[in-house]
Amino acid sequence: MRLHTRGSTGAFYKRRKTQEISILQALNDVPEGMTRSELAQDLKLRVSSVCGRCRTLIDHHLVSVEQVRHCRVSQRRVQALVLTAEGQAALSQYRH
Repeated sequence: MRLHTRGSTGAFYKRRKTQEISILQALNDVPEGMTRSELAQDLKLRVSSVCGRCRTLIDHHLVSVEQVRHCRVSQRRVQALVLTAEGQAALSQYRH
C-alpha cells in the first residue's frame, strides 16, 4: 500500500519549492553577529519542507540544516542537511 499517492497537488509542490528556496537563501545571507550554524539551528525549527525521514534526523539532532545536499533517502528534494557531531558519532557505531 502506498501512502504517498500523486494527485493534483501541483500548487502544493510549487509552494514547498518556494519554501525551500527561501531557506537556502536565508542560509546564504547570514545576519550580522550570527554564525552560520546558529542560523541553521534557528532555521531547523522552521524547516517543514524536508521529507519525514530527514525531519526525524533533524529532530534527533543527528542532522542540522547547514549545507545544501540532495536527500539520498527520498531522492526527491534538495535539502540543507549535514551530519552533526552527534550524528557522526551515532553513524560510526554502525560502521566497521
